[in-house]
Amino acid sequence: MAGNSKSAKVTVIGAGYVGVPTAAVLAHFGHEVVLAESNPAPLRLLVRGESPIVEKGLEELLGEGLSSGKLRIARSAAEAVEGAEFVFLCVPTPQGSDGSADLSFVEAVSEEIKTSLRTGAIVVNKSTVPVGTAGLVERVTDRDDIKVVSNPEFLREGTAVADSPAP
Repeated sequence: MAGNSKSAKVTVIGAGYVGVPTAAVLAHFGHEVVLAESNPAPLRLLVRGESPIVEKGLEELLGEGLSSGKLRIARSAAEAVEGAEFVFLCVPTPQGSDGSADLSFVEAVSEEIKTSLRTGAIVVNKSTVPVGTAGLVERVTDRDDIKVVSNPEFLREGTAVADSPAP
């Protein structure tokens, strides 16, 4: 478990350049991880143990996690968060024509998971978001029994697996 004495139940929502390496590395460290993705194309690949993104060593980590049972794939974010201590939001935040981040995916997934979150869950904004987005997630979830934090991603395409444990 790479020095980890306690396994956590973790959900990662979004199977892109941030979500897949995050899920695979956390499973490699021994955590119980559910990776949720609603888009059928990457979902089909993940279920077969194939990565929807190209990253050195990622398919091996995915295969390891899936075969050990430490990593599971889910289609529904609401189902994936049940029982999770930590929920990483790794959804797209495309840049609008004015340069601002489109937070509609963050808002939509926050709405989807709000009634399924366990008491005490920590929701982690890992998507590239502007300052204040934790407040948006707090307003949408409308739960004072959970915490919302930000963990900005500092992964580089092509080296995300190596960057994940050493951001």
